[in-house]
Amino acid sequence: MAALAILIALLAGEFASRTHGGHKAPPAPTPPRSAAAGPWPSVAAGAVHGQPVRVAVGSSAGGARVPTDFLGLSFESASLPYLASYARGGTLVALMRELGPGVLRIGGLSADKLTAWLAQGGRLPAWAQIALSGGEIGDIGALLGASGWRAILTANAAHFNPQAAAQEAASAQSLLGGHLLALSIGNEPDRYVREGLLAPGWSFAAYARRYRAYREAIGRTAPAAALAAPDASSGLSVLPWVRSAIALHPGLLTDHFYPLTACDEEHPTIAGLLSAGVAREEAALLSALHALSAQAHIPLRIDEANDISCHGEPGVSNTFASALWAVRFISRAMSAGLAGVNFHDLLAESDAYSPLVFAGAGNAATAADARAAARGDPIGPLALHANPEWYALLMTSALDGSTALPTSEQGPQTLYAQAYRAPDGTLRIVLDNTALPGSAPLAVRLAIAGGPYRAGSILRLAAPSPAASAAVSLGGAQVSAAGAWRPQLPLPAPSGNPSSPALELPPASAALLTLQARSAGS
Repeated sequence: MAALAILIALLAGEFASRTHGGHKAPPAPTPPRSAAAGPWPSVAAGAVHGQPVRVAVGSSAGGARVPTDFLGLSFESASLPYLASYARGGTLVALMRELGPGVLRIGGLSADKLTAWLAQGGRLPAWAQIALSGGEIGDIGALLGASGWRAILTANAAHFNPQAAAQEAASAQSLLGGHLLALSIGNEPDRYVREGLLAPGWSFAAYARRYRAYREAIGRTAPAAALAAPDASSGLSVLPWVRSAIALHPGLLTDHFYPLTACDEEHPTIAGLLSAGVAREEAALLSALHALSAQAHIPLRIDEANDISCHGEPGVSNTFASALWAVRFISRAMSAGLAGVNFHDLLAESDAYSPLVFAGAGNAATAADARAAARGDPIGPLALHANPEWYALLMTSALDGSTALPTSEQGPQTLYAQAYRAPDGTLRIVLDNTALPGSAPLAVRLAIAGGPYRAGSILRLAAPSPAASAAVSLGGAQVSAAGAWRPQLPLPAPSGNPSSPALELPPASAALLTLQARSAGS
């Protein structure tokens, strides 16, 4: 009956974070990130209509290089039974491989509040409801091996137990090998008092003492395991925790980010999510995080992020507006030089901020799985559905391994533009127009230094409206039930010429402009 209760609660979202902040693998198939582009069309630049906008792209390659595993997903530790089931079937592996190499983070509030390491023959502590053991880690290893991803696991730091963390680290190092990116010491320790996990008086100094005790214990059992800290909650206000964590010398600095919250009966809107204020806040945070990472010479990853904390806001977090926000946020984080971003996912909540959700997350699927758990049957994987945000991850996955170039735009605040050069010379430019319906389209004309370029293509991200929760398309195509995505070919080409391409960008849409470099002798 305990397993049944836990499963029902998990599917109802009870264990999802309610905070304000909130491997030699088989080679993954390369997604069709830049479909073959045809020659430049004989269309005059004047044929592009709308409010004139100029985007200038410099040729200097002094910007940040985007890691090939920049993108990732984050799940609650309470989701481990389901994540493990996808190692034996289902579509999660196919979906992960569509993004290319990535990072799977397992943590959230349930890591500290409900999850305990269970040694062989041991008993689950009275406070815990979720057991983590070598069996689950082995299944996660199979998932990582099939997808080519690495993982960040979270050790419970609120319930102080360095020996348990050391056993977890030893198991992870043994079973995951090179697939283990880091072991995070706690989740949002800056909020332990607010979450009722620890008594007032808790501080970073107290966290640092626990971190050092964990590091010493883990060093004896898993000396090769990298540690991550401080996994602080969202916003500029918690940057002192990240700054102070530099003195702990972790292998990876970690932080969280949610620009808005649905806590305390707040109800953010689509206009608020796409507002200039949110854009300024994320830009300020990313700039500050980059400065800390550069100062410390330690990579920094936002290993939990999404649009609205406390389960998101229905009608906002699960709409196309979230994808428009995500495109800009991901690209900004890439150009800022961060190590990566993990989008937090509540699998059982289709109207939350989840990139992926159970396709059958209604009562029928819940009841069927609950009956299976009550009988002691293995939990089988549920089919997964791609929410609008997933399309933003697919679009920006084309930028992995590229280098950010100086980019400036002269136009409305609703336009975001950023250029990247791939190692083979291909130029990709992210264009994101967060203007609401009713606004004039933008006639974007680019002035590009360098080149020459022989052909171009436009991959468009679109939906009927910012409020749409379905009918989202990327390159004119949707993610299939099997987890695959292939754009409709041929992709449209820009107008103009190789040195000054032009395209029309409707309101509430985004596009990835790809320009193929002219090879020697072509």
